[in-house]
Amino acid sequence: MYATGAPTSLADFLNSLATFATSAGWTVDHNGVRSGSDYWLAVHNGACYLDYYVPVSSTTDIQLWGATGYSSGSAPSAQAGAPPAASILHPAPAGPFTAYHFFSSNSEGPYLHAILEYSSGNFLHIHGGCLNPVGGLSNLIYTAATYWSALSGSAGFAGGQDGVSWGNYTPFSAEYNGTASALNLLATIDSNTKWFTPVYTATPYRAIGAAKAGSRNIHAFARNPNTFNQLAPLIPLSIYCERHVGNIYAYVGDVWDMRWFNMANNAAKDEITIGSDTWKIFPVISKQAFGGTLAATNNYAFGFRKNA
Repeated sequence: MYATGAPTSLADFLNSLATFATSAGWTVDHNGVRSGSDYWLAVHNGACYLDYYVPVSSTTDIQLWGATGYSSGSAPSAQAGAPPAASILHPAPAGPFTAYHFFSSNSEGPYLHAILEYSSGNFLHIHGGCLNPVGGLSNLIYTAATYWSALSGSAGFAGGQDGVSWGNYTPFSAEYNGTASALNLLATIDSNTKWFTPVYTATPYRAIGAAKAGSRNIHAFARNPNTFNQLAPLIPLSIYCERHVGNIYAYVGDVWDMRWFNMANNAAKDEITIGSDTWKIFPVISKQAFGGTLAATNNYAFGFRKNA
C-alpha cells in the first residue's frame, strides 16, 4: 500500500500516519498529546508495537521506539520491551512540508515505512516493523531512521554510509551517535532475547546493518548501475546479529518490500516496474548535490514496493 499527502507539521505527519496505519491493518493505541504540547502515536500489528513521539523539548525530532506491548500510563521510552535508545528522525525543519510518503502491506510484514519530504527533493526516513526472518526466527521488531546534523549539507558521510564521525546516520547503516541508533532490532538468538544494536553495544548483542561500509550490500551498490545496460538492481536489505558466543554473526532476515538502490540514472520518486511489482525510489536524503561531502554520495537510495 502507498499513500501521499502534504503534512503541515510533525503532528499532522503522525496523524496522517495513524490514518494510513489503520487502513493497513494496524491498531492505533494512542494518537494525540501525551502531556503539554508533545505528540505520541502508538500503534501495533500482532506482536509488533511502535511508538512515535515528538517530545516537548525537541519539536523538530520524531523518536521511534519499538516495544512488545502498550501501556497508556507509561512513556514511549518505558513501554514493555522498549530498547535502550530510540531511532530518531532529526532534524525536521518547521512545516508545512512538501509531502509524506507511506508504505505498508496487508499481506506481508507487518511494517510501516514513512518518509518525510521536508522540502522538494529532500527526504528524511523513519521506518519500523518486523523483519522477513530466516532460520525459524520470529517477531524481529526493528526501528530505523535518518539523523543528519546539518541538512544544508555542511556535514556528510564518513566511509560511505558510516556517518558516526559527524554524529550522522541513515536508516539501517548500523551507526550510533551517542544519542540514538540507526538500527534497533529485537531478536531471540541462542535463547537470549535482546535489542541488537550497532557496535557500541557490548558483545554479544551487536548488529550489522544492511548499509554498512564493507558489507556485501555496499559492495553490490558500488558495482552498479550495470555497465552494459545501465540498469541498477534492487538489493535486499539484509541484517546480521551476533551469536551469543561473541564475534560470530548470523544472517537473521531482510526488510520486507524495501531495497537498497543506486539512483545514478534515476530521479527522486521515479517508479520502476518489474513484472507485477512497482518500486518507488527515494534518496536517503537528497539526489541534489547541495554541498558538503553529501554531494559525493547523493546516489544512495532506497526502493519501496508500492503495490504491496
